[in-house]
Amino acid sequence: MSSLQERMSGTTSTWWIVLLEGIVTLIFGLLLLFSPTMALLILVQFVGIYWLISGLFAIVEIFAANRTAFRGWLLFYGIIGILAGLAVLRYPLVSMILIPTVLVVFLGITGILMGIISLVHGIAGPGSVNDRERKMLKGRERIAQRRREEEKEAKIRKKSTRRRKRADGSVLKLVIWQQ
Repeated sequence: MSSLQERMSGTTSTWWIVLLEGIVTLIFGLLLLFSPTMALLILVQFVGIYWLISGLFAIVEIFAANRTAFRGWLLFYGIIGILAGLAVLRYPLVSMILIPTVLVVFLGITGILMGIISLVHGIAGPGSVNDRERKMLKGRERIAQRRREEEKEAKIRKKSTRRRKRADGSVLKLVIWQQ
């Protein structure tokens, strides 16, 4: 069997996954066009299922993980995920209104914070980089400058070392500079 046939036989065994993805995407696209309310309801249900499963996995990870750090946060995340998932699945119509609203508020707050940060950086000017970053940049500049100087000198002068044995057995080292 040729390598092309081997590769094709490996990809044809999962053709049904690609077909299923295409069918689901087509149905969801048609729902978004012709029934956006139904599509939003389905999307909210998927979000609820995701939150529920994610919360359950976080709780399981508390007991499965070998680390002791962040167990409290995993428990908190798990409980919130399970409660949010159950709430979305229990009250889908209320969730259809709340989830997009919360998402828009979250995006708005994120935009405001990003704008404030950009304003502070803009007002502070180019000299606002903290001392550690400035020292790092200067160090990199010095290294690059030294390399450029060494390359420039290497182009001007080429040094070659030759060793010659003398008749008495000692070694004579000759350094020849070429321009």
